[in-house]
Amino acid sequence: MEPTTESCPHFPRCGGCVFLDRPYGQELSEKESFVRGLLEPEGCRVGKILGSPRTDGWRHKVQLPFGYRREGRALVPTLGCYARDSHNVVDQAECHIQDPALTRLGMAVKEWARKARVPVYDERDGSGFLRHVLMRKAHATGEILLGLVCNDHRPPHYRALLRTLLDAASKALPGNDGVLVGVVQDVNTRSTNVVLGGREEPWWGRSWIKEKLGEQSYHLELSTFFQVNPFQTPVLYDQILGAVPDGSKLMDAYCGLGTIGSWVAHRCREVLGLEENPVAIQAARKAAQANGLGNVRFQRGDAATTLPELASRGWDVVVVDPPRKGLDQSSTEALRRSRVGRLIYVSCDPRSLQRDMRALAGAYRPMGARPVDMFPRTAHVETVAVLDRI
Repeated sequence: MEPTTESCPHFPRCGGCVFLDRPYGQELSEKESFVRGLLEPEGCRVGKILGSPRTDGWRHKVQLPFGYRREGRALVPTLGCYARDSHNVVDQAECHIQDPALTRLGMAVKEWARKARVPVYDERDGSGFLRHVLMRKAHATGEILLGLVCNDHRPPHYRALLRTLLDAASKALPGNDGVLVGVVQDVNTRSTNVVLGGREEPWWGRSWIKEKLGEQSYHLELSTFFQVNPFQTPVLYDQILGAVPDGSKLMDAYCGLGTIGSWVAHRCREVLGLEENPVAIQAARKAAQANGLGNVRFQRGDAATTLPELASRGWDVVVVDPPRKGLDQSSTEALRRSRVGRLIYVSCDPRSLQRDMRALAGAYRPMGARPVDMFPRTAHVETVAVLDRI
């Protein structure tokens, strides 16, 4: 059953979903029209959008900021998405697009923080301890990793906090729809909108969960990138696979755990994954070895500086999956000067894709694009575009 405005008490104040007042078919039509309006004026034919098989419970990675509300003289912790166009936290009671086990776990963490009187972060003066909750659930195994993003290092009395936290988590996960395997603290003391600080301090259990994509296995940690909609990820990756010629020498930039390069490896003679995050690179190498992918290797490097160095080294295909801001100028210039025959651009923002198409014009011709709805009920849409050298 599709979520509706009647079934969600937080719509439209919550900034997470924007399409709950429209049928899913209308949402798909609007997203497709949005992509067409941006890309077709650039000479790019846009195919029919591919809808998600699930519109509820699809989000398997959830990060929620802490906030607070006043009750008399007390500050009571709240937890949820930001309200639309603000940093005010909507105190979440339920969410239909999150995996239900993660929603229950998040609410248990909020109640734990209230009962244990753990102070939450105040971005105005930098005080408080708890900044975000980050939860990941493996679709294939049901394993759950709980991350607490905090404004200081692990407190001396964390073991006492841990006992009550594990008790709250066990009550939130009583069935067989998820099992907690680890609790990790991430330390972020900076004044920033970036969620993770990069230093992890274990509290309990493992710092990773085991996930599968097709027949391939991966270890996911807090900071490693992995698509959040496991029901739609194979659809997205098959769009990339269909654009890779047999026998290609392929570079997978912004590769994360190397899932794209690994998905298409059987069609390639060689795959190189390029990734900045050292944790992701280490996990990607282990995954390639464990999955028997002898033609896949990885190199650590920031795509903005390393892609220009590598682009001229005889690659048939380059796959780029950049962050929302798109490619930087040095990368687009390097691709323009290269002899790369085909560029497969995976975009989470059609506007930055449009801008980069314009920057690549004269060197690359758009062959077509396909929107893929990875994020139902939200404003976001993924697009796979194929560009060939002129």
